[in-house]
Amino acid sequence: MDVPGTASVPSADFTLADFTTKAAHWWPNRGAFVEEGEETTYRQLHDRVNRLTAVLRDAGVTAGSRVGMLAANSKAYFEIFFACARLGAVMVPINIRLSPREVAYQIDNADMSHVVLERDLEELADNSRLTSLTHWWLGETYEDAIAAATPDEARVVLPAEAPVSQMYTSGTTGFAKGCVHSQGGWRASALNLAVGLRLDRRPVVLANVPYFHAWGFGFALSHLVTGGTVVVGRQASPAEYWELIDRHQVTSAILPSGAPTQLHPRDHLTVLVGQAGGFRSLLKALLDVVFPKAEYYGIYGMTELTNIALISRLSDELDHPGNLGEPLPGIDAQAHDEAGLPVRPGEVGELVIRGAQVCLGYYKNPEATADLFRDGWLHTGDLVRVGETGSLHFFDRAKDMIKSGGENVYSAEVERVLLECPGVVDVAVFGVADRRWGEAVKALVAFGPGVEADLRAVDDYCLKNLAAYKRPRWYEVVPQIPRSTTGKVVKVRLREQHDPSTSIRLEERT
Repeated sequence: MDVPGTASVPSADFTLADFTTKAAHWWPNRGAFVEEGEETTYRQLHDRVNRLTAVLRDAGVTAGSRVGMLAANSKAYFEIFFACARLGAVMVPINIRLSPREVAYQIDNADMSHVVLERDLEELADNSRLTSLTHWWLGETYEDAIAAATPDEARVVLPAEAPVSQMYTSGTTGFAKGCVHSQGGWRASALNLAVGLRLDRRPVVLANVPYFHAWGFGFALSHLVTGGTVVVGRQASPAEYWELIDRHQVTSAILPSGAPTQLHPRDHLTVLVGQAGGFRSLLKALLDVVFPKAEYYGIYGMTELTNIALISRLSDELDHPGNLGEPLPGIDAQAHDEAGLPVRPGEVGELVIRGAQVCLGYYKNPEATADLFRDGWLHTGDLVRVGETGSLHFFDRAKDMIKSGGENVYSAEVERVLLECPGVVDVAVFGVADRRWGEAVKALVAFGPGVEADLRAVDDYCLKNLAAYKRPRWYEVVPQIPRSTTGKVVKVRLREQHDPSTSIRLEERT
């Protein structure tokens, strides 16, 4: 293993509990975080984590305690995370976009005892009973407590399987489930992603995806374990996003949706990340001009996988649309049929994954955990087609398959055809109740600016390129496709919101 900080592969000689101790020795004066223009070095981070450990311990936090976090992006997420790892406690980040009712559910479900809050979210905190817990306000009592504390280097000796975080799923089928991640899982995830992205020495990352999501938190963590600098980003306008990238000479970033808005080269960017399948040849030329030295990686992951499990390169996606790329080191990914056996090339099966970074299960939900893990594999619920070389290509969500007239219709297949239609920029396909067919295919369609919404032309194209039973019977034109905070289309909600009075039903055609 290479000396820490001198090569793209970080040292694996650490645990989460002792990471800041070793990082302060390896990279004492290197910036760990830049937040609102203020830098925190690894030595300072270690001191703050030591003090916070004492604060939490004195407040009654012990092994197994649940410590909540309700705030926009802040380095405090990582301070709490490492302090919890020291004590054997569990950090529970809360989505700041939730309703008071949803937050109250997570407080009760998680058995939360302590919480760190942002003052801007005081109304949400009060209405959801968070302020009834032992709590600290970011920038106020949180900083006062850290400043007054005596640093505590002590740590509880725990196995790699000890829980350290609990992040809630998107809750597309009801209340969200608390997904429990282990210390060893986060460590493996961070190292795996750092190696998979080939992070260079001293990377600087703009980490602007919410840290209450596993993806946003894990992307930043993978840079910390390389001795990188995390530029803490919040929700920002496109102009602010690019200003941060230029000011801090960022080397790694998550490319926002849409094309780059400032078309001048940025040689310092070497790693760009986005959802697998998110780019096509339309953006290839722009990427070549604006980011001439960058490698674009498409990513596949989910909360249950702790973070990212597979990555692809732009060339893979251009040559083979839907290609999920290769599993990260330490990850085994296969496609299985309903009998739990690997499918052959050309066939479709459910993507199943195993490895050190997969979650421990759902908190206080043994039934859902048993359904998630079967025969030693984590079942993703995603359908993939196996290529001739064993590559995996996204096909559809198993739950999004539409049963129409006894035939299986894969929504992703219909969406791919719709996106080929001139003028169509985004779509969402799902099933709605139908007396004759059981389910009928409905498409939400967003057209580009200034494009006439010609549904007859779209329907003609579908009829030419899809079997008649796969063609949408219902259409609804929308300015943009609604998505969750993680960028997912929550189709169960779209089905619930289906209103025939705002939709257009087309006649049967063959």
